[in-house]
Amino acid sequence: MSVFSDAFSSALEDVYATFGTSARYVSPDFVTTACVIVIGGADDVASLGNVQIVAGQTIVEVRASELAAPKKGGTFRADNREFKIVAAPKNEDPDRLVWTCICDLQPAL
Repeated sequence: MSVFSDAFSSALEDVYATFGTSARYVSPDFVTTACVIVIGGADDVASLGNVQIVAGQTIVEVRASELAAPKKGGTFRADNREFKIVAAPKNEDPDRLVWTCICDLQPAL
């Protein structure tokens, strides 16, 4: 890792310590993994080309060090809420440290 990568990793730890929520990831084949997620909103993300439109959905981010490969159809359960992954998760930061998942908030548990 470079100096920049080390700084990014350290900053990422601070973000998850401050804004993270303890959760459980349940894969489509019902394997459960404990993790910490950061939940963010998606405000009418419009795009051109092959980028998805995300209006009305939630973005959930999880560290790759905690969850090797989330899958479409899996769910995150946190704070009596359930977020179902509706698109293939992306792992596009330069060091591949974070999975970004587009989710639908499911009815109350």
